Amino acid sequence: MIELRMMAAGLAALSAAFNREVTPQVAEVYHGVIGPKLDVAQWQRAVRRALDAETFFPPPAVLLRYGLAEGSPQARAVEAYDRILAEFEAGRPIGPREVLQLLGRAAMEAFTAAGGNRAFAWCEPDDEKWRRKAFVEAWIDTAEQDPNRAIVPGTTTQLLEG
Repeated sequence: MIELRMMAAGLAALSAAFNREVTPQVAEVYHGVIGPKLDVAQWQRAVRRALDAETFFPPPAVLLRYGLAEGSPQARAVEAYDRILAEFEAGRPIGPREVLQLLGRAAMEAFTAAGGNRAFAWCEPDDEKWRRKAFVEAWIDTAEQDPNRAIVPGTTTQLLEG
């Protein structure tokens, strides 16, 4: 459960990004719907995803979907993509070997399928959606073929076969 004061930072970020005032009444409604269903990490993930994907201030249902989508292959692929993109945007370009070490084999194979270093170092804004799509599709394909490839190194043990 999230306390109202913990939600305030996320609501403030959404308010600024979407140029919409969040009144105390709106904050209470959002907290009443979202607060009991998400923890702090899920709330932060929901806000990040809404800032990345939405064009209007998201309703509670959208934020819940983003926050609860943690385990879906699509959400995991997007998180890996966003992590790689963040490295490049911070001026720390990484290659397939570093992607493998940080995010696992599925991410490395998806990184390569989406164009690798060259595509992540520079991409026309209109082409970014295609790079993201290629990455996500390759990540999901790889993970479906062998779920062990989707495991992030150092986070859990390998899945048992059979």
